[in-house]
Amino acid sequence: MSLYWRILLLNASVLLVAVLLLLGPVTVSTPVLAGEATVLGAGLVAMLLANALLLRLGLAPLQRLTRAMRTTDLLRPGRLTIREGEGGATEVHLSTPSGEATP
Repeated sequence: MSLYWRILLLNASVLLVAVLLLLGPVTVSTPVLAGEATVLGAGLVAMLLANALLLRLGLAPLQRLTRAMRTTDLLRPGRLTIREGEGGATEVHLSTPSGEATP
């Protein structure tokens, strides 16, 4: 799954929960009461935390690739091996001329 679709689905899941909450029996009065503002603020914080957690999980393969690229020595190239992992995650391994595989 591409990075675009992964992020879109993660954000859509958080927004879907927000829409489902809007369809509930909750109302907001015209001058917003302190209790209502507190509930809305807590809901916003919960949505932001859920979005941050889901994005961290969804972008984990990109963070692993970045870490692997930082440790790759471009002056001593080797053979790249690409392996499929759990949940569609792809791992890239570099084989050195001595035959060792490094993640």
